[in-house]
Amino acid sequence: MSTAIEVHDLTRTHRSTTALDSLNVSFEAGVIHGLLGRNGAGKTSLMAIASGQDWPTSGSVTVFGERPHENEQVLPASASSARTRGTSRIPTRGTRSPPRPWPSRTGTRTWPIG
Repeated sequence: MSTAIEVHDLTRTHRSTTALDSLNVSFEAGVIHGLLGRNGAGKTSLMAIASGQDWPTSGSVTVFGERPHENEQVLPASASSARTRGTSRIPTRGTRSPPRPWPSRTGTRTWPIG
């Protein structure tokens, strides 16, 4: 299969803390992957960089062979363009909240039970 995300020699520091230190990893397309690690291990930093929401201190990340930052081909701006490309867009930090499963409960409406 093809590679969806390629990370090469990625380093990300936050002030004096190194979140990612010369990370090299690739994620295969069409496979579900999980990131496991302790708090502060760099999971969120990796995903923020791969989704174009943060910049690496050094190194590179490519998504389907292209850099993700400000790149409509990698991360579509609209859901319709994502459907056209056959990808999905998952909200991450810094985006608006997902829809609520229940309408606003102000106490002005009676909800039937049973």
